[in-house]
Amino acid sequence: MQYTCNDRAIGAVLVDGAQPHGWIDEIDIEGMCKLWRRLGWVMPLLRPIGMAPRMTAEQMAESNIELGEIARERELGP
Repeated sequence: MQYTCNDRAIGAVLVDGAQPHGWIDEIDIEGMCKLWRRLGWVMPLLRPIGMAPRMTAEQMAESNIELGEIARERELGP
């Protein structure tokens, strides 16, 4: 089936699959903060071309840490 510019999606299903659960620990949290601090200078350069979100390095680290904490096995349940 070929799509043209006038075709529209009826809906979308977003699935966050294949993410391992329980992947984050205290060492990962420290490393992630360090990584995003190091990458902080390049983020403003990547934003105009759509390669980085409009977030600070600290916000990026916090969001990744929160995702890791939510994905812990004890949080997900059976």
